[in-house]
Amino acid sequence: MSISHFGKKRPPAIERFGGLEGLRAVLTEFYGLIFADPMISYLFIGQDKDLLIERELEWTAKALGYPIKYNGKGLAKAHQAHSIRRGHFFRRNQLLLQTLQKQALPNECIDWWMQHSAALEKAILGRAQGGQACEETANGEGEQKSVHSVTEEASANNSGMWTSASVRGTK
Repeated sequence: MSISHFGKKRPPAIERFGGLEGLRAVLTEFYGLIFADPMISYLFIGQDKDLLIERELEWTAKALGYPIKYNGKGLAKAHQAHSIRRGHFFRRNQLLLQTLQKQALPNECIDWWMQHSAALEKAILGRAQGGQACEETANGEGEQKSVHSVTEEASANNSGMWTSASVRGTK
């Protein structure tokens, strides 16, 4: 068994998410919630929703091991102009969880995606958190580091890790 994004096993196969089209369906619903949310929608004014869906689709599929090119900016660079705070980031993840549960994805897929998203906190918050750019998840060119190195860095920092028990009340 190989090391994955979160230190235990490989991420679920992309087919468990319904393939690229399944990921796209989740992200389309998710961004619909974000753009309508009274707490964080203002951060997305003037943004191209379809382009955001496409970039996050590329990023997530690549993290799942799918052979796809991520065409976006590095995460820190893409988010640095926005005053994103931890509460905004947590709200985003709450909307993501809501979407994943509504889409009735298997628990292993929900847990993986929430861990994947939580591990990006430092990169997305950047200066707002006092963290370093996006070295934890991608270089400035938008390429992801190996999922193993991301896991080790997140574990070493003890930040951004998701636990399904904290939201679902399970152990």
